[in-house]
Amino acid sequence: MTANTSTQDAIYGFEMFRHETRIQIIEELSPSDIPMDRAALADELPEEPSISTQSASSPEQALHHLHLPVLEKTGVITYDTETGQITSFDQDRLSTLIDTTQDLLQSLETDEPKDY
Repeated sequence: MTANTSTQDAIYGFEMFRHETRIQIIEELSPSDIPMDRAALADELPEEPSISTQSASSPEQALHHLHLPVLEKTGVITYDTETGQITSFDQDRLSTLIDTTQDLLQSLETDEPKDY
């Protein structure tokens, strides 16, 4: 993975946390569970409506086409689309994204309300 700026890391953090299913995936994963099969992960996650299937035919397909690729793009997991396996989970990367996102949010806070 190429080096990311703190702004890019914050964008990845927002992308990761903007969907409840991705948060649930992160809560479910641990290094001791890796490798993890996509079907096994789908079984561990809560039933609808939390898992967005959008145009996918099942929660497992939503993981495959939507959520796991986003998490892989952030560098938090490595996902093998051919085998359907999550092959790595990088807790340090996750911590970096959380910290960077929190730092950005804190930098946007102001003590004085703005007049619009």
